Amino acid sequence: MQHIQLVLLVAGVVILMGVTFFAVKNRFFNHRSLVSLEPEQDADIEAYENEQEYARVIHQEVSDKREPVPSDFITISVHAKSGRVFTDYDFLQTLGAVGLVYGEHKIFHYEVKTEIGLQRLFSVAQLNNPGTFDLDHIHMLNCKGLLFFIDLRHCHKPVLALDSMLEVAYQLADELDAIMFEGYAAPWQEDTPRALSAKLDSYQKKHSRIVDHDGY
Repeated sequence: MQHIQLVLLVAGVVILMGVTFFAVKNRFFNHRSLVSLEPEQDADIEAYENEQEYARVIHQEVSDKREPVPSDFITISVHAKSGRVFTDYDFLQTLGAVGLVYGEHKIFHYEVKTEIGLQRLFSVAQLNNPGTFDLDHIHMLNCKGLLFFIDLRHCHKPVLALDSMLEVAYQLADELDAIMFEGYAAPWQEDTPRALSAKLDSYQKKHSRIVDHDGY
């Protein structure tokens, strides 16, 4: 009797070990399969021979993922060069040095005093999703670019806003050794500022309520 009980006990242990093994095995391989199916997000782009080639690749990749920019917005962006990111406190200090202030919606804004009060001219978000800056975890910041945008629906000085946005973007691109783009990723051309100005003129003609007052 004792012999039979011992055999049954050993058999039970073997069965339990087998069930546990297959459960762990299935869980492990299911986890691996889920990981392999996850799309890579914000993967570093390999170095290219020149900035023009890098700009072309960025434009293609971003264009495939982004919706068209609404007509109520004028946007430009400043991208870190291939294999680089903007990071840490020095980067934030650079944003502050050009007049950008952290605020509403956890992004940066550029505001000036005018004859009609303090006016927000444009805002700056991250190109990385979700676009915001988490200052509580700034040590984890790996920003691949900045999106500058003017919301024409709420901007009372759009001409000043465009001039200021271009000036700040040029300055940041120079200080950060970065590359400028029209919109999210359209290659920057010599006549891009003129094209943006023409877009603004066209918008103002269609929306007569937008008036760019004289005087700053």
